[in-house]
Amino acid sequence: MVWLGPPSRGVPRPRLHDPPYPGYRQPEPKVPLKDRERQARRDWVLMRVGTVVLVLTAATFLVLICVLIATHI
Repeated sequence: MVWLGPPSRGVPRPRLHDPPYPGYRQPEPKVPLKDRERQARRDWVLMRVGTVVLVLTAATFLVLICVLIATHI
């Protein structure tokens, strides 16, 4: 539990471990659903492109090392 400072006068302070009161609804996200979906789609595409680039770079590096070893002998 975290100390929230001295008790306020007349108004009880909520504790961090208290459950939300009945009927509590989390605030609505400020970003519309379509924008969140667009952002998720863009992130997914960027991750896939990054993965492909990383795999191709690693494969190229391994081939280069094998060629250098083969030509050194």
